[in-house]
Amino acid sequence: MEYAVIVPLDGSATAERSLPYLDFLSSVPNLKVELLMVDQQAHDESAIDQAQSYLTSKAEALSASLGLPATAKLLHGVPYLAILEEAQNDLVALIVTTTRGQGGAERRQVGSVADKLIRGAPCPILVIGPHCSDTPAKIERLLVLLNGSELAELALPVAGLLARKLKLRVELFRVVASSSDSHAEQVAREYLEGICARLAETIDVECVVRRSVVREGLMRELDQHPEGIVVMSSHGSHGFRSYALGETTNEVLIGPLPALVVGPGQAMRIEHLPAGLK
Repeated sequence: MEYAVIVPLDGSATAERSLPYLDFLSSVPNLKVELLMVDQQAHDESAIDQAQSYLTSKAEALSASLGLPATAKLLHGVPYLAILEEAQNDLVALIVTTTRGQGGAERRQVGSVADKLIRGAPCPILVIGPHCSDTPAKIERLLVLLNGSELAELALPVAGLLARKLKLRVELFRVVASSSDSHAEQVAREYLEGICARLAETIDVECVVRRSVVREGLMRELDQHPEGIVVMSSHGSHGFRSYALGETTNEVLIGPLPALVVGPGQAMRIEHLPAGLK
């Protein structure tokens, strides 16, 4: 059985920044990449031909550079709706997309298309933000951001599955506000250590607690691990305001590392993926 990773493209250099990040999946057998482009001018034959040619050339180049089978598919309609409809297929394991973020007063907000994809995605979605490197380091670590809530823990099954299948190390990370007392820090540490103890039976895992201003502590940790992917959870259709990390979420999504956003029930999309060959 062949599984798919969807990568939306729109002809821009920004969208193409997602392509190098597919390398961490290149060892997974029976996995293909579907490069998608949504044409909104269905009656313009010249534009359709150009779009198809563009997609085909990118698919061929991706297959040659990463060794991942890649196909090109031109869709029609409203871009985010067409992509979400394609992702309804149970064999789609992941969406990988970029975001430009937004400028001006909303400079810390994720762009509107990425926002809509994350809200509606039926599978995990890997977001490559504007501050991620154009030449990513080899992915070796998953950083799971936890705050003690059940919502945040939704990320754990997906992180565990990917860690086992791709031979990645997992770091469970939590920031304790610098204004908290030592008891709060100890409670946070014991909470993470309890999760670590359960996961350590099957994966390489560590837990890290930092005392800091929450945003600064998170950003510092991300900066220290260029080889990592952030794994975080969401309520899906309830939007960014319901994400486990509250007001810092958008900053993580446009931060220096790619962020894998996981919604309820989405672990089933990757649990049947074959283990990577390393």
